Amino acid sequence: MKGLVIALEGQDGTGKSTVINAITGYFDEMGLDYINAREPGSTNIGEKIRDILADKANKDMDYHTEALLFAASRSELYDKVIKPNVCKGTSVILDRFLLSSLAYQGIVRGLGTDEVMKINDFFLEGFRPDLTILMDLDAKKSYERLKKLGELDRIESLGEDFQEKVHLAYLKLYEENHMKLIKLDGTKDKESLAHEALDEVKKLMKEC
Repeated sequence: MKGLVIALEGQDGTGKSTVINAITGYFDEMGLDYINAREPGSTNIGEKIRDILADKANKDMDYHTEALLFAASRSELYDKVIKPNVCKGTSVILDRFLLSSLAYQGIVRGLGTDEVMKINDFFLEGFRPDLTILMDLDAKKSYERLKKLGELDRIESLGEDFQEKVHLAYLKLYEENHMKLIKLDGTKDKESLAHEALDEVKKLMKEC
């Protein structure tokens, strides 16, 4: 089987980690090679960019700068992690990818999804994950979860209203369907979410 690329999306606190753990657990059971990666990060340069983006001292960062930094981290991830692993048959499970930039910078920051797509397709050249799973949960619940995790970073600390804008942006992108995208109800229990996610992953594996 060729290496698959599966991305988890949604505003912070929606349960992405629960589904990632279910998918990687299944891959372990099946003896399939995979790696986990996060955005921004998972490369030397990407982790340094992550620190810059998360730093509250950079609260006045220009939105274009923000979009370009996310894209720069993604370019490194695509070149250093995704392409080489997929080529050797190793799947890549992503905590965020392109849809995040379309939601956060394209819609919420007002830069436009077309412009953000152009920035990213400069290096992605049309590449999209084989499957993107959107975790759907209203901002009140997701923000309550987020606050329980500890200190919030620059973007997380923008508050519940900002998280709701992100939530609505993701739903808009889901309706427009930019890529192979499914939506899961984040209010469901962990077992149900894991079961639904694995059903979709198994379908994808049969197609490949």
